[in-house]
Amino acid sequence: MESNAPSASFRPAGEKEVPPPDQRSLEAFKAMIEEAMELNKAKNKATKAKKNEQRMLKQQNMGKQLKRTQRYLGLRPKRDDGK
Repeated sequence: MESNAPSASFRPAGEKEVPPPDQRSLEAFKAMIEEAMELNKAKNKATKAKKNEQRMLKQQNMGKQLKRTQRYLGLRPKRDDGK
């Protein structure tokens, strides 16, 4: 397989010669990649915060259900404040 690989200078028929990238295009590409990485970090933080909030709500609901079940079984007295 290695011997069948084309050389680095190989160009298919009809393909134009591409000039090497200039410094501006390299800088723009690096800036674009950096921006994408920052956006991805922000998105990951938002996703993590949302999952954390959902986990907390789920734990609170489980706690409420446990207390309700304990009250139903007579293991926990009812509250006097009307809630």
